[in-house]
Amino acid sequence: MKFENLTVLVEKDIKNNCVPMLVGDPGIGKSSWVESLAERLGTKCFTLPVNQLAEKADLTGCRLVPAGTDKDGAQDYAQVFYPHIVIRKAIDYALANADETPILFLDEINRSTPDVTSEALSIPTLRSIGDRDIPDNLKVIIAGNDKGNVCSLDKASITRFVMYHVEPDVSTFMSANPNLNKYVSAVLRKNPDSIVQDAVSITANDDENKEEAENAAYEIDYDDENMAQMTVPRTITSVSNWLNECTDHELVGMLNTMVGNENSLLYEAVVAHSGETPFSLALVQEIFDTLCSQAQNIQQIQNITLAEPAKYQEMTSYTSRDDLNKFIASLSHDEKSELFVYALYDSRDNTKVLECLAPAISSLNSKDTQMLSMLGSSHQINDVNYTAVCSINCGMSKVMSMLGF
Repeated sequence: MKFENLTVLVEKDIKNNCVPMLVGDPGIGKSSWVESLAERLGTKCFTLPVNQLAEKADLTGCRLVPAGTDKDGAQDYAQVFYPHIVIRKAIDYALANADETPILFLDEINRSTPDVTSEALSIPTLRSIGDRDIPDNLKVIIAGNDKGNVCSLDKASITRFVMYHVEPDVSTFMSANPNLNKYVSAVLRKNPDSIVQDAVSITANDDENKEEAENAAYEIDYDDENMAQMTVPRTITSVSNWLNECTDHELVGMLNTMVGNENSLLYEAVVAHSGETPFSLALVQEIFDTLCSQAQNIQQIQNITLAEPAKYQEMTSYTSRDDLNKFIASLSHDEKSELFVYALYDSRDNTKVLECLAPAISSLNSKDTQMLSMLGSSHQINDVNYTAVCSINCGMSKVMSMLGF
């Protein structure tokens, strides 16, 4: 269910003392949505990240306190369980503001130990914790994940809540983030499905692969051992906040600075925030296109100079198509990728080379994908070579179409 459809339903739930449970992927904006709901209701939201609790004692800490004396006159003690400070603040606020319906939001409820999860789930059902009762006007909303390393809930627990499986939508996300960076906003308006994307290769085999690269949504493997960033509302907010700290002059400098594997510094920074995804690529290109359209920046970033690949001269020296095809077959994926981009950029007519090279390429690596995008935006792709690729009607022409050429 999209967040934009959820508000009216949850408002009725909390009015009728039902406990909504929001289930969905990590980082899609559940916390932000609950906070915006509290703001809409004219009250406060108190968020307790349950995944930060190591044991039950972190939720209801036990203390020994003086409790008078025993029959022999010796000091006696009693165990008292104190609620977590966030819960205590929520209770105190609810008691002090009886005309409001503040929200206690138990986030990431099933990303902790079973004991902690069980104890947290008892709060909205028993309406008490430790030695404190939950006031009637303090409403509880919980959230959890349905994938990854989570603690499963039994059916008895699930039936105590109203379970909504949620997914993000651009309109709600943008409404909840009025200070969203202008470049990020532009990309999301043009590509609303890009709000959740896993890291993928931009492939060129067929329409099915093209669609996977464009959307890459909701197909996320949470058991993957590779530590790769992804695009979700949380990381989009992160890259937006980072871009808001950058001036256009600084962005121009980062576009012109090549680092490590020859990606631009800007591309590396965006990928660090929001993953090596089509969203990140589109964001860098949006920045590039916008800066190119501003007269004071055109001369600074328009002239891109590519270094000639090591095997380029050998590739262009073959006169026989059979020999050329044999040479191309001996190349690695990265070599084909780099040679393809340079052959498009080269001022010479590379029609023969591209007619053999383009059909042999199944994908471009990230560095060359970005470079192809920047060359196209700055009109530095040789028209003859571009026409040659498009006339083949191969997968690589689809990639160039996806990048806006």
